[in-house]
Amino acid sequence: MSWSDSLRFALHFLQVVYFAITSYFLDHQIAGHRLTIGHLSITTLSAHDVRYVGMLYDKTYTYDFKASTVSIRLHLPTSTLPRWLTFAAIDLLYNSSTTDISVARLDVTFWIFPVLFRITAGPWLNVVLDDFRIRIFKSKATPFYIQRLRQNLVGAILTGEYLRVDDAWTNAQFSGLTELVSVNGDTHASGNGFGLGKHANGGAHEAADGGALHGSGSHDDCADSDPTEKAPKLLPRDREEIRVSAYARQLHINNTEGRIYTFQRLDAQLRRDWDADAGTFVLVAEESRWVRVHWPYQRTMVLSWWIQLASAILTFPYDVFHTFQHPMGSVNLYVLRADVTFDEYRIRDAELVIQSISLIREKAYMYNIDASEILFDTLAKLIAPR
Repeated sequence: MSWSDSLRFALHFLQVVYFAITSYFLDHQIAGHRLTIGHLSITTLSAHDVRYVGMLYDKTYTYDFKASTVSIRLHLPTSTLPRWLTFAAIDLLYNSSTTDISVARLDVTFWIFPVLFRITAGPWLNVVLDDFRIRIFKSKATPFYIQRLRQNLVGAILTGEYLRVDDAWTNAQFSGLTELVSVNGDTHASGNGFGLGKHANGGAHEAADGGALHGSGSHDDCADSDPTEKAPKLLPRDREEIRVSAYARQLHINNTEGRIYTFQRLDAQLRRDWDADAGTFVLVAEESRWVRVHWPYQRTMVLSWWIQLASAILTFPYDVFHTFQHPMGSVNLYVLRADVTFDEYRIRDAELVIQSISLIREKAYMYNIDASEILFDTLAKLIAPR
């Protein structure tokens, strides 16, 4: 974020705060903004039943924010726990024109001189999210902050250093193309997307009654019953879709920019209809962390406590300036569980596809390789008989 963008964002943020506070005291909507609080306690520094409604971009973007409880607590910093403020919010709900976001609980801890007291490698805030859910209506209208988070994660997956992967697999299913189903909905082919495999009851050619093979039985039985009731059918074309799944357990990635991504479990699935230009995407992540780590020279260089204190004081203005320009750079993020859902997802909006193509073009240009030849050779290897 450039200096002009940072200044513009700060001025806009101050304007929103002004509208919110003014609307609360006047109990009236101002310029599309209104803040209401059910109960406000000055002694406990807490607010209950908070709701804020606002508009942006010439009133083309509307949002509604709700919180059951919001509280602030001040602390006396110690050498073992140098926190000076904690912020907590319960049952957060954010509805907008493009996305819905909910958080069961949000905890933010503000540190004082975190590097000096060896709490973090630089970030001044620790943010903990519990039951974090995001629902995006259309992938082409993804909010900016979610898009940046997705870009950073995909960039780390493609170009980062993998420190640990306990288990990982991918799967592609072309569902509905060869799956045979009876009239009552029982599947006669296996669950794999290619229709290969056996029936769940032990055989691919067993009939529904008595385990008789297809073609056995008397002529009278066939005459008395409708052939379409026993003949397996293909799934209707409007249900034919492709499903691409990916799973990883204990995934640790270093993005080579001083950040470590860790996931205890990462599960994603893309489903896309063959006929309609529509698809969905779901991502579930458990025990996710985005943590700042020391640079290699910081790990080997040992400084005295007084030098570290002087360095922390002298670099404080720079840290404030850096936080103003890059807010997420001063945050360590921990998410117990995150669920991300796209109601309408287009493959051309997939960040993995965009960055992969860009990376291939970059490498091809760097080494003077024709990218079309790489694609042709890859396809030839995929379809070549083994």
